[in-house]
Amino acid sequence: SEELFEAINDGRLAGVLSSLAAGVAPDAQGPAIHNSDDLGCCKWSPLAAAARGTARRANGLSIVALLLAAKAQPNAACCGPCGWTPLMLAASGRAGAAEACQLLVMAG
Repeated sequence: SEELFEAINDGRLAGVLSSLAAGVAPDAQGPAIHNSDDLGCCKWSPLAAAARGTARRANGLSIVALLLAAKAQPNAACCGPCGWTPLMLAASGRAGAAEACQLLVMAG
């Protein structure tokens, strides 16, 4: 699943598609992350990672849409101390994340 998260972080839609086609689960647990605005360590889902960076990454919205089409769970909360959902992460992002929020609301 490391390749999936690298593709999401790099905004590589083809890499995300390739990982999903290879059998990586759309809800695979990601690597531990430390966010300055979180209380500790979390392991976001692919959808959460994509939602957080939608506004600042190439293909961000397309990656969110692809993960939702692959049946990623839009309401799954982080298993770490933050407990954030993909929608919460998208909403906390910069301007331009409104479309991702719409997709997540419609999916969940």
